[in-house]
Amino acid sequence: MSGPTTLGEFARSCVPRAAEWADEFVLARERVGAAEMGRLYRSVKRGDLTAVRPGVFLNAQSWAALDADLRHLTRVRAEALGGRTPIVFGVESAAALWRLPMIGPSPTAPCPPRMAARAMRSRP
Repeated sequence: MSGPTTLGEFARSCVPRAAEWADEFVLARERVGAAEMGRLYRSVKRGDLTAVRPGVFLNAQSWAALDADLRHLTRVRAEALGGRTPIVFGVESAAALWRLPMIGPSPTAPCPPRMAARAMRSRP
């Protein structure tokens, strides 16, 4: 049995319904060569693409049409696709991935995992 071979494949295998949205993003690391990178950054400068996180871009019109909740979800997805290592999301970001309702405003950045005080190791 073979598993995912790249980090992008790993993220797509771990994040709920990733196949439905992963292709919406443009990843800088998938661009090879200076000419292609130049085209990518010119698209950002023209306003055609928006940087959702370093190295991960989205169509600017799509980004502008998103409300605060969907922007948070989009940032979380971008983090999952653009990171160098597998990532674990905290409460609000994990809830956003699973499209669970939240009380209050959505965070403006993906949430790191939180550990409950009682779950931490104690010294004997």
